[in-house]
Amino acid sequence: MSFLFSNTTAAFGALVLSAVGLAAACMIDLRARRIPNRLNLVLAIGLIALHFGGAGVAGLVDGLLAAALCFAVGVALYALGALGAGDVKLIGAIALALTPGESLQLLARVALAGGILGVARLI
Repeated sequence: MSFLFSNTTAAFGALVLSAVGLAAACMIDLRARRIPNRLNLVLAIGLIALHFGGAGVAGLVDGLLAAALCFAVGVALYALGALGAGDVKLIGAIALALTPGESLQLLARVALAGGILGVARLI
């Protein structure tokens, strides 16, 4: 079972922290065109602590694998100029609350949202 949908207090905390962190990142990015490293660090520490607290060592390993996968894909996209460095770090931090399988879904949804925004910008 996925940590985020395990119906535990830690999972609820991870969902709330993710939502608040992503909302803050959006507001700051729209205003300043950058995502602060402090925000990414707070998200990373909080989410890995909640994942470890809710799912134990297996949760810690899952979160680290998911983050490594998302970060690696993000770095490749950064090298191509498709993502900013703050975006890569934010995706990696958010992935700490996911399993590796869910991180693939996250990457697919980010790509879909980016495609929609790209088309809207062209129009």
